[in-house]
Order: sequence, then C-alpha cells, then structure tokens
Amino acid sequence: MTDNTSATRLALVAREAAAAGVSPRPSALSEAETELAERVRALRIGALGQGLQTTASAELSVRFSETRLATELLARELKVTAPPFEEFFALGAEAPSLEQAAAGELVPVLAPHGLGAAVWQRVAAANGVLPPIECATEVLRWFAALDRPALESAAPTVRNASVHGSVTWTLRWISASAAPSSGTSVASPTPELTAGQAWPSLPEMLALQARQRSLAAPLVDGRTFTWLAGVLPDRTLAARHTFDGTTGSIRISTRVRSDHGSHVGTRRVC
Repeated sequence: MTDNTSATRLALVAREAAAAGVSPRPSALSEAETELAERVRALRIGALGQGLQTTASAELSVRFSETRLATELLARELKVTAPPFEEFFALGAEAPSLEQAAAGELVPVLAPHGLGAAVWQRVAAANGVLPPIECATEVLRWFAALDRPALESAAPTVRNASVHGSVTWTLRWISASAAPSSGTSVASPTPELTAGQAWPSLPEMLALQARQRSLAAPLVDGRTFTWLAGVLPDRTLAARHTFDGTTGSIRISTRVRSDHGSHVGTRRVC
C-alpha cells in the first residue's frame, strides 16, 4: 500500500470512527487499521473527548473551534503542521471547567516552540496574521531561552518535524483579557524563578495575539505588559510582552526585575 493510499484509508477510518457508535467493518481493514479506528473512536466519544470539540459545553467547544481556525491560519504562514487536540488529551491534557474559563477569560492556545526569531518576524512582516514584532537587542540575542515551553508548566508537549526543524507544540489555557491579573500575589517578583507559578511563553503570547486577530478582537497588552517564561543568561533581567497601539506592533523587551512588583504583569495560565 502506498503512503498516499494509507493516508487516505486512515483518514476515512478516523472519519468513520468519529461517528458515535459506529465502527469500521473489520473485513475492510487490516488489523492495524482496525485497532487505530477503535483508538480514535475511544478518544472522540470517551472521557478524553469531553475536553475537545465533542465537549458537553457549547461555549468551550466554540473556543476550541476558534483556536483551531486561528492556528491553521498561523501554521500555514509559519510553514508548520499543528497537531490535533486529541494528541494532547491522549497525553493527559485537561480543559478547565466552563466556570474557570469564564472567570479568567481563558482560551485554549496552541503554540509552536523552536522556530526562532527570524521565522516569526518574517511572517509578521509579510501578512496579516500578526502585526510586526519588534525585539530588543538582548531578546534577539537570547531568543532561544524564550522560544521553549515554560519550565514551570507540567502540560504535555507534542513534537513534530517542519521545514525549520523540530517543533515542540503546547496546548494551554491562557487569559485573553486585555490586561494581566493585577491581584495575584506570588512569592517572588522574578517570573522565571517563581516556583509553581505558570507563565506564558513567548510563542504562546504570539499565538494568543494571532488568535485575537483572527477573531477581529483587540490585541492584549495595549496598555500593560505580560511577563514571559524563560531564564535569561542575565538573571537580573526578565522578558516582557506588550502591544504598541500607536505603531501597531508587538514589542518584546527586557526589564530589570527589581523594577516591578510581585504581581504586576502576571497573566493567568493553566
């Protein structure tokens, strides 16, 4: 069986298996394909599927659909392939309750890590999925430290190949509020060193902004900033994200960590 034929048959298997209560006819499939069909069906109609587009919550289903659309638009421009939500949930990822999501203005964000600054800036400058991205000199020099999943996060990751090399994807729920939370007290004013505190990564904030733009919604941090995950080589500095409405660009800069309080710039992540 050729690769194209296999892909076509497996796509048909997955589609048929997605229908509740319907399984592919064993006589028409190989043993491996039948096993795959049953696994896909279990994911879609079982407990794992409750957090996906098959969730009982219509509002959460809408948020997943919005993220999928925005991610496909962004991935096409980045020349990468986003993994399906099922892969993350099969690894143990969970969706918040509707109450938690609504209270924190949380939305699912599917983000690629490891692409590098040049790829993001080229895409942002060439099309409308993101506004231009301006990075401080030290951010460009230390971009690799910010271009990886947050170390504090226990969320599962999915890796796949791209024309840019290996890409690590995360699926986390991040607040899409205009400004970060202002009343969250943390033990340390240093975001990258705060034990147990979740912080969005730089790719996650860029993916969140792409999601906002795809929905024609205002971009976040127009008058505020969000601290980013990642330990910089200069431990006196921490990276932050802002959106400059006057120039219409996203700005990634650094700031001496002693210059801010213990809660300012904390954007909710789960």
